[in-house]
Amino acid sequence: MAKKVIIKVPYISLVNLIMNREVVKELFQSSFSLNALKEELSLLCYDEAYRQKMLKGYEDLGYVVGGPGSSERTAQRMVEGVGY
Repeated sequence: MAKKVIIKVPYISLVNLIMNREVVKELFQSSFSLNALKEELSLLCYDEAYRQKMLKGYEDLGYVVGGPGSSERTAQRMVEGVGY
C-alpha cells in the first residue's frame, strides 16, 4: 500500500532545489496569475541584468551537476536544501 508523504521544501523547481536558491521564478498556486506571468516574461525579454542573473544561475548549476561525482553532489545539495 502506498503511503502519502508530505514534505516541506523551499522550492518546487529542480534547478532551485539543487542550487538551494531561486535561480528561476516559481509561479504556482497563489503566486501564479496572468499578470505575474506577463511580468516575468517581460523581465526575461527586456531586463538584461535580470536575464544575465538567471543565466549565471544556470552556469553555476552546470558546475554543480557536471563532471565526475555529479549525482552525489546534486543529491547532497538537494538533501541539504530540504533540511535533512
